[in-house]
Amino acid sequence: MVYNIFFKITLSKETHYDMTKYILKPLALLGIFFLMISCNQALCENTNPVFNKFQPNSNEYKKELAKQLKITDNSKLIYRFQRYENKNRNDYIYITIQGDSLCAESAIRVFNWDEVLLPIKETKGNGYNGAVLKNLKIVSIQEATKTEFVYKSVEAIID
Repeated sequence: MVYNIFFKITLSKETHYDMTKYILKPLALLGIFFLMISCNQALCENTNPVFNKFQPNSNEYKKELAKQLKITDNSKLIYRFQRYENKNRNDYIYITIQGDSLCAESAIRVFNWDEVLLPIKETKGNGYNGAVLKNLKIVSIQEATKTEFVYKSVEAIID
């Protein structure tokens, strides 16, 4: 028997079974689900002082990122989608790039939306935050005073 200040509650075997079946098990599964989501992304550690000193939208940051992407094996990088934005009639996806000693952020301009990336535009990125962009291909366009990253292709979106 369990006593409460206001009521006397007697739990029969059936009540205990129903409480376990309909309340405790779903709560445990929900807790495991949230634990898995929170552990999905590894910590991003950066050893590059340029990325620590400058903001992602600065030209110094972008030049250094372009340099690092050229010398790093693309298969060893993890690209994660952060958000979508249409700014001045230009489409951008914002991503984080993670590798052994690389932790960077970048805006990627998208001119051509292929069938793999199109759902992000259609939903304005909703529901894709943190999704891995498998085998993302981007190119850097460097001019004297400006560096920009442009989307080429992606193999799959893993959400």
